[in-house]
Amino acid sequence: MTLETKHSLFLLIFFFLIIGLTTIGQSNPLFFYLMLYIAMGEAFNLMYGYTGYLPFGNIGFFGIGAYVVGILAFLYGIRPPISILIGAMVSMIFSLILYPTLKLKGIYFAICSFLISEAVAIAIRAAPFEITGGPTGISLVDCYNPLYSYYLMLLVMASILIIVHVIDKTEKGLALKAIKENVLIAEMSGVNSNKYKLLAWIINTTVVGICGGLTAWHIAYVNYEIAVSPVISLNSIFLPIIGGTGTVVGPVLGAFFYIPMGTIGLQFSNFFLFIYGVVVLLTVTFLGEGLLPAVQRHIIPALKKHSGE
Repeated sequence: MTLETKHSLFLLIFFFLIIGLTTIGQSNPLFFYLMLYIAMGEAFNLMYGYTGYLPFGNIGFFGIGAYVVGILAFLYGIRPPISILIGAMVSMIFSLILYPTLKLKGIYFAICSFLISEAVAIAIRAAPFEITGGPTGISLVDCYNPLYSYYLMLLVMASILIIVHVIDKTEKGLALKAIKENVLIAEMSGVNSNKYKLLAWIINTTVVGICGGLTAWHIAYVNYEIAVSPVISLNSIFLPIIGGTGTVVGPVLGAFFYIPMGTIGLQFSNFFLFIYGVVVLLTVTFLGEGLLPAVQRHIIPALKKHSGE
């Protein structure tokens, strides 16, 4: 990562810190969700952008984190952030149980991951009303604290950015990228593919589980529609792809694409998914690896040439 990129990430964190100190950050959920999609986008990026494994089932871990926080608060009076840490541990344990799925490759892992999220959704729907609150859901009004949850989300976002940056600049990043290029050649070169895939998988699922718990705390409510929300699932997958995976800054750029897309969704709600699909299709077709690589490859050199540098 260049010095300019480090400064950009520092300014990003500083921006959200300042926003949180104002009434704008405390009253407008836009900034919380921007941080949420940056954090989830970086987690997704670590799996897909670096190892090539497409974790369609991330929303399942999001739901686990959200419902662990809700259930612990509802049944046992355990309040965040302790319940969020417990939710992260549950997500981590569940990911370890599903470790054998990492032996699958390509579309087979993506399908298996999607089926895992569907299994979690079915389990939530089938759980007793006394535990999950059924369609009514679970209220977290007693522990509602949008300011604390906002800053904890800022901490999570900053942490995953630093983690991905460190991995990107060390041999772990090279190993993960080698696995993405060709796992057999990587193993012949001495890379322990199982070890590195498991590392990326655990970080990804744990961060997503924490994000689920933080979202439930921030909005003081959790039900089935929130825990396995298709909107959150789509945004956490497509926004980093739009920005550019395999880089630290790409998912950040993609997350800010949420602002115009959210505006379009409010104005044309009936056609939102169609418009979303067209945007993703155009991005993948004409920009290849996403917005950031296209900017770095074409726009920045053109600007430098135009300025005479």
